Amino acid sequence: MKKLMHKDISFYDPTSKYIFGSIKVIGKDEVFKNFVGNYSAIIDFKKSNLESFFSSNTGVFKFNLSWKFKEADNKVVTIKDMPLVVVLTVENNKVISHVDYGDYTYFVKQIKKLDQ
Repeated sequence: MKKLMHKDISFYDPTSKYIFGSIKVIGKDEVFKNFVGNYSAIIDFKKSNLESFFSSNTGVFKFNLSWKFKEADNKVVTIKDMPLVVVLTVENNKVISHVDYGDYTYFVKQIKKLDQ
């Protein structure tokens, strides 16, 4: 994945602000470190209902994401059908901008059910 990143890539998910404390990450090494650190707990994911379009140097992908991750106590948590939109912008055949927009209400509802 790192070889597809532009040296000045940025990653941002403004919709995760109240869930994960969203911050914009800039630079190839920092974005890669963010992905490895934040997504290493994910042990499985599947997308469904994929829709996409490309215009100019931008690709927009809309899908539902089902994923499993391990918590610190090794408990496996499954999140089903969370809507997600990913917008990728390419410059010189490398991704220079990656923005996610997730409907985290699905995430919160499913996590709350686990705590009951």
